[in-house]
Amino acid sequence: MPDGDRVHSHLGRLYQKPYQIICEGVASFEDCSRSLLKSLKRDLLHTAKWPLLLSRDIADLFSQCIGPLAFSNEIEADRISRQIDELTRNVDCPLREKDLIVRASKSVLSELRHGQETDYHNFQYIIFKRYIKEVYEFRFKERIPLNKEHYAGVSRGELQKRIEAMEPDLDLGIKHFAKTAIKDQKLDKLRLPQRQYRHCVELDENLLAS
Repeated sequence: MPDGDRVHSHLGRLYQKPYQIICEGVASFEDCSRSLLKSLKRDLLHTAKWPLLLSRDIADLFSQCIGPLAFSNEIEADRISRQIDELTRNVDCPLREKDLIVRASKSVLSELRHGQETDYHNFQYIIFKRYIKEVYEFRFKERIPLNKEHYAGVSRGELQKRIEAMEPDLDLGIKHFAKTAIKDQKLDKLRLPQRQYRHCVELDENLLAS
């Protein structure tokens, strides 16, 4: 598909090609996932500089609270939520990216409050990983249903099943991006994760052989 061609009216240019590949249903789920992760990586390289810095500042804010009891305290949690807003309010960052990092941070805060997230030592990784997931969902997943009809005539139900089947590989890729970004505190070394080579059983292979 040449650059600029649009096969989904509600997706940005970066996400048109992976959408087309998924709809065609010819490539493997792994190849579909890698195409989508490649687009997500390019998106992050252009948009995630400030969210990465903000994730560090918000993680420092979280680190001032020790243990689950501090987060489960409603007054304390409300204070942290307001401070997240204050930290991001005057940052010279595109409004959409600011909204996504705030949403990611507050969803992590909510999980800490309710005991669903229990890692109190890697706040920046947790927050930035959630931010990347928010980017994927906002830029791609949530926009897919907005087309009434899909490319190559694929049904909504079938397209949804294909995207769900890709999500384990997508989650691994998002974790890989987050770990690399947090380790380097920058984005220019983001790479796709190595392929997970799966052993293919030949039709005449003896599965019982030692």
